Order: sequence, then structure tokens, then C-alpha cells
Amino acid sequence: MITYIIALSLAVVGGSVGTWLTFFRDRVRLDLNLISITKCRNPEDTVLVGDGLMEAAKSFGLSDLNLERNATESRIQDIRSRAQDVEAEAPRQIEFARGMQMRLWQCRAQEEKAEFVYSLMNDGPLVFSEIVTGLRSGKLVLSELDQGATHQPEVCSVVSRHVDSTESVVLTFPDGRSQSIPIDPPEIEEQVKHLAATIQAFDVDRLDKCLRYAITTLRSDLSWADILTGGLKNIVDSSPFMVELMIVNKGSRAAILSPYAALRTRGAHSKIPPTDLRVESIHDGRNEPAAVRGSSWVAIEPHAAVTLILRSGPVEATAPLSAAFDKGLLRCSIALARLKSWAVKSVKYKKEKTVYKDFGANIDKAMLDKVKELVGQG
Repeated sequence: MITYIIALSLAVVGGSVGTWLTFFRDRVRLDLNLISITKCRNPEDTVLVGDGLMEAAKSFGLSDLNLERNATESRIQDIRSRAQDVEAEAPRQIEFARGMQMRLWQCRAQEEKAEFVYSLMNDGPLVFSEIVTGLRSGKLVLSELDQGATHQPEVCSVVSRHVDSTESVVLTFPDGRSQSIPIDPPEIEEQVKHLAATIQAFDVDRLDKCLRYAITTLRSDLSWADILTGGLKNIVDSSPFMVELMIVNKGSRAAILSPYAALRTRGAHSKIPPTDLRVESIHDGRNEPAAVRGSSWVAIEPHAAVTLILRSGPVEATAPLSAAFDKGLLRCSIALARLKSWAVKSVKYKKEKTVYKDFGANIDKAMLDKVKELVGQG
């Protein structure tokens, strides 16, 4: 009798262990690996732009891109890049234009005149761009040159033809060098031809008028550039955080994940609350992306590896997370919820999380230092 009871007990225990082992083999087992954390928007994401920046962009003469109220990231980056170029180059270009004004009245020989024009178009890209942009906007107007008023030899020949699929006026100098001025849009053809005639005849009064206009507008654009670079920098720096997370499902059951997650951080001077993230897309082993819409759950098949792209909402540049991320290194981890079980009246979740890793402004240096350290160990 005792033997029977023991045998029965062992059978029950053995059955329980077998059931547990079967469950253990079949359960979801996730391996999460945090790959990257960056601050960026999608190029076509739109950002609300304030009145001050819109006015600055409208007044900025060298920008032919309209800054709209809801501007795309790519448009903001283009205008910011142009404003930064002006900030860096305008002071030198203004001095260049002043020097050209003095040099203009001293040119006597045809070689000197040709070299002056060629230098103006090549060494003064912002100066000449201001002149052409002024013609395009109608702020600089050149009247038709009186062909009978000058008896000087021509500095260059002038013809109209396509250059890189754009109708242009081409100036060819006696030494064979050439320069082109695009007629874009077509409505400015007359003004471009007046400019070409001015150069061809080396009309010093009209060339001086163009240089004076370029200096004045460059000074104005330099002021607007300061406003644009500062304001657009704040918009760019207030970008969302984008996270790349690799997940491997080592189990034999599909894993069902919430489309929402949290970015947790350590290492800042003060405690930073978790930042909400949302799964934007999921990439399979062939790196084929599939967008995640609305509140869709994310399914990861058994024995599959996927990469999730998660994105936060915009984070102000002055926010604790953004400021800390921009200055050094933070230890970061991602936590998300997996659907564990569900019933009519009960849904249970399990928290899945990555280990903490270093990310931030100094991440490249930190990784390089680690390589040097490992190499130094032999």
C-alpha cells in the first residue's frame, strides 16, 4: 500500500514536471538588444514654424525656398544650411565686394576687365548670387544698355543655350574660359540678358550699382541669417528621439507586444522621468519594413528576429533628457509590455526590458576608447 502511494505520488510529480517542461519549452523567450538612440525626424515630418522665423525666411534674400507654417524637416534643414553659409561667408564676401568696387574703376586693359568679371563670378559666389537673386525678385532692375553709348571692345562673347537642361546665358572670355547665368525662372530672361550686356560692355556705372546692391543685401541677409540659424537650431534640436531595438523570439510561441514603450535613463545629474516611445515600423530579417498603424499590436513569430524602430514625440532642447543626451553619455534602457495572457475580464502583461547601455553625444569617443583599450590588452 505504501509502495502504491509512493508510486502514485511520483507519477503526479513526474506529470507536473513534464507539463512544466513542456510549457517552458513552448513559452515566449525574448532577447532584446538596444542598437541605437538618435535625435532626428523623418525628412517629411512637419514642424510648426512661428511668425518671426517665417518673416526672417521671407526677408532672407539668398533663400529661394519658402518656409511654410508647417514646414518639413528637409525644408528646415535646407534653409538653415543656407543661413549658416551666409553667417560664415558674408563678412568675407562683403569685404570682397568693397575691394571689387575699388578695383572696378582701375581696370583699363581688356585682360584686366575680363579677369575682374571672372573673379566676380568665381571668387564672389554670394556677391554674384545676391545680384542674380535681386534680378529674380525685382529688387535690382537693370535697364536695357544703349549699344551706341560705348565704343569699347567687348570683354566676352554672349550666347544663349541650355546648360544642364536649363536655358542660360553663357559668357565666353578670350582665353577660352566661360561662365553661365541660368535663366530661372524664364520670366527673368530680359534682366539676365541686361546683366550679360553690362558685363560684356564693362559698364562701370551699372557694375558699381550691382556691387552696391550686393553689399547692402548681404548685410541685411547676415542679420536675418543670425535669426534663422538660432531659431531653426531650436527646432532641429527639439527633434524626437529615435530608437532602434532588435528583438529575437527564441521561444516557439508568437510574442504579442504593445506598440508603446518607454526610454529609461541613468547617469544625469538629476532624475529624468521615462520618455514615451511608440513603435513606428518593424523590419524583418531581410530588412523589409512594415509600418505600424494606430494602436496595432506587434507580433513576433517564433524563432524570428526583427528590428523595431521606435520614436518619441518632440523633445524640447531645454528638456532634461535632451540636454543631458547632448552633453555626454547616459545609460539607457528600453522597457515595453508583452501580452502574457488574456481572458474576457482579465488581461495580463509582462514587462520586457533591455540591459542599460551608454548612448549620447560622446558615444563615438567612448566606443573608440573601448577599442583602443581592448587592442592595448594584446
